[in-house]
Amino acid sequence: MRLSRRTLSFLGGWTPAACGQSASNLLFNGDLLADYVQIYVRDQGYPELPSHYRDEDIASRLMTGPYAAIVNTARNMTVPVKVEWYDVRPQPEIDRSQHVVEVRFNCPSGIMVLAGIIGYDPTAQQFSVKAGPIGIRVNMSGLDTISEYSLDGDDRYLIQLWPDLKPSGRRVLEAWAMRKMRKMRKMRKITTASRLSVNPKKLCHEYACRDIRTYKEGERAKRKRAEVPPRPREHHNRSWDKHQVSGLAGNSDTPHVVTPTS
Repeated sequence: MRLSRRTLSFLGGWTPAACGQSASNLLFNGDLLADYVQIYVRDQGYPELPSHYRDEDIASRLMTGPYAAIVNTARNMTVPVKVEWYDVRPQPEIDRSQHVVEVRFNCPSGIMVLAGIIGYDPTAQQFSVKAGPIGIRVNMSGLDTISEYSLDGDDRYLIQLWPDLKPSGRRVLEAWAMRKMRKMRKMRKITTASRLSVNPKKLCHEYACRDIRTYKEGERAKRKRAEVPPRPREHHNRSWDKHQVSGLAGNSDTPHVVTPTS
């Protein structure tokens, strides 16, 4: 029997410290307007944001600079965002998210700013963290609920922060594009298996019965056509009587007059 983390927590047998994971400190939990599908986290003393997107930035949905990180959301609307702080790097929970990516940037002032890409700094969310290199992990879920025009959806964004002294590059732990591809392959295998699970003899019997029904219907239609009497040929409303033709045996100078019957 496999026990979930929720069950163990209810029974008192699971704690973050028992599993080697530090407890989280909630820094922010609310909604942010993701203008141009972007929200950012940056150091308070460095307002400049990275502006040159590369292919890997678009694919990973996360672009970083020396003192900031920009998260690409799935909708250009207000989205729920949650920010947590950890004393050490938390263990990734890939099963609970559809897209997980982490990277590292610097926060020398120890104060972070969280806002949309065109947010107003004086009213933006600010919180204190440990000054120095910061590791950031973005967990995205609900990406499969986005509507056709990306206006509605149940997408959620969890940002995890921790002091990161080890130099490390970008790491994509779970990619949404690869997850969709695996799901499509799985559905394809299920569809193929369901097709192969059909009994060939039963399938041939069904096709044979269908052909017999088609043949019987055709024969029945032929018999119906044979029972219907032929339609009489339509004659002209004026019939010509050869006995009423005069002038045929007389003088050749006499014109031939044909008198139609009434």
